[in-house]
Amino acid sequence: MSIDKISAVTQFQNSLMSSVGEQLKKTQGDNTNSTKKVENDQVHLQITVPQQTLDTLQKIGSISDVLNSTAKSLRATGKGLSASADLAEKMRDTLKKITKNYPPFSIDSAERRDILMSYRALQKEMEKMMVPAPPPPVYDKVQGLWKDLFGQNLPGNVALPDLQDNASDTTVVDATTQLEATGKAITAVQTAIGASL
Repeated sequence: MSIDKISAVTQFQNSLMSSVGEQLKKTQGDNTNSTKKVENDQVHLQITVPQQTLDTLQKIGSISDVLNSTAKSLRATGKGLSASADLAEKMRDTLKKITKNYPPFSIDSAERRDILMSYRALQKEMEKMMVPAPPPPVYDKVQGLWKDLFGQNLPGNVALPDLQDNASDTTVVDATTQLEATGKAITAVQTAIGASL
């Protein structure tokens, strides 16, 4: 390459750099909030960790997984027990419409039959509901109460009195009393689970 060509290229580069520099100064003058671009934003670290520390960290991770699993199971049990308690209360309130009515409904009354049908609909809903047992460390502490409420069923569903359309007032009162006892048993299980934590 001749000296004249090198000189011409150098002059072109200088003029180009000069014009870019002027443009950059104008831009920086107009935009005082400009940010600087970091060319290389990566950081490389090399860490040496003793095996004992690594083992401890793995154990902590395992414990965390167990605690998360236990908490998830307890939430599912708590939701199931709460839903069961709500349904038992609705069923009891439904039956109280019959027992608190004065003058009492006749056995073949259409309104009484409708109330009993409503009770049976709630009963079917309750029978479909399965309450998962709490995880083993908690279940061991509430096992007696759990068996009183659910029997040997794991997961459990609450046993409820079955009422026919022609159920007598005495049968309805007995069913109401059983539902009140069921509600108290559910509350006792919830309290025992809370106390075991």
